[in-house]
Amino acid sequence: MRQLENRVVVSVNQTGEPVRFVWKENRYLVIAKPRRWFTRKNWWLTSTTVQPGTGQAALEAEVWAIKAKPADTEQPCQEFELSRDNEGNFWSIKAK
Repeated sequence: MRQLENRVVVSVNQTGEPVRFVWKENRYLVIAKPRRWFTRKNWWLTSTTVQPGTGQAALEAEVWAIKAKPADTEQPCQEFELSRDNEGNFWSIKAK
């Protein structure tokens, strides 16, 4: 997987699944049911300490494997991983 990790703006449906996103000024549509899991994040890279009692959110990130295609072109679909930080509620993306 290419490590193209960047911030991305993601729209989700009522159940929290990503349905579209904007990345590098391009709009993408999710074209297949996304797959979700949770992973441990490298909290020591972004924070010098983790406060006692902060709970699971300090250590985990939500990840979605998705297939998406550009909304405005006939480009083929691509696979991505969207990650959401449970604390800051920001999204990042990795292109596969």
